[in-house]
Amino acid sequence: MPHNAAKERNRELGILSQFYTNSREFGDQLLIGIQLKQHLRPQLALRALAAYNRYEYSSRPLVLDAYNNDSLRMQATISNANMVAVGIGLEAQRHFYKKIWLFAALELQAGHGTGKTASSSDVLPYGSFFSVFPNVLSPDYKTVAFQRTYVRLLPGVGAKIVFDRVNFGLETQFAHVGIQSEKTAEQRTTIPVIDVFNNMTGRFNINYRF
Repeated sequence: MPHNAAKERNRELGILSQFYTNSREFGDQLLIGIQLKQHLRPQLALRALAAYNRYEYSSRPLVLDAYNNDSLRMQATISNANMVAVGIGLEAQRHFYKKIWLFAALELQAGHGTGKTASSSDVLPYGSFFSVFPNVLSPDYKTVAFQRTYVRLLPGVGAKIVFDRVNFGLETQFAHVGIQSEKTAEQRTTIPVIDVFNNMTGRFNINYRF
C-alpha cells in the first residue's frame, strides 16, 4: 500500500446519484440508490447496486402528413416511467497521488418499470419542423400505459478521494451495449442498442469503508 494511501479495508457501503442526458433525442434519466463493494484484493472489487431509476423521454416530432407543401401534421410523444434498477460489476483501481485513486469499471445493469405515454398531433407551418418544442402536447392528447425494460453493459472510468473511513467518487460511463424493450397497449418494440459517447452519464457516490 502506498505511503499516502488510506488504510486497506475490504468492504464499502454507500449512496449514489447518477444523471443521464441525451440531448439529441430529448431524453433524460435519474438514478438514485445504494451500492455495496467487496474488495477481492486491494486493486479489484466486486460491486452491486439497487436503485430507483426515473425515465423520461420526448421523441423528435414525427411527420404524419403534408398539406399543400406549406404545412405538416406532426406528432409529439412523451413517455415516462418509474423504474427499479439493479446492477453488478467489477471495479479495478490504482493509486494515483496522495489520497486520489483512479479506477475503471464494467457493470451489468438491468431495469424495469411502468408509466404513461402521451401523444398528440398538430398541423404546423413547414418552418416549424425545426423549431417546434416537442415536449408541448396539444389539449386533445391521449395517454396509454407504458412499460420499459432494459439490460445493458456499461464501461466507466473515474476518480475518488479515499480517507480512512469514507471515500468520495465521480465516475463517467461513456457507452453502453444491450437490449431494451418498450410496450404500450398498441405496440411492443424490442431493439438492440449500441451507444458510444451519445448518452454519457455522471455518477457521484459517497461510501463508508469497513
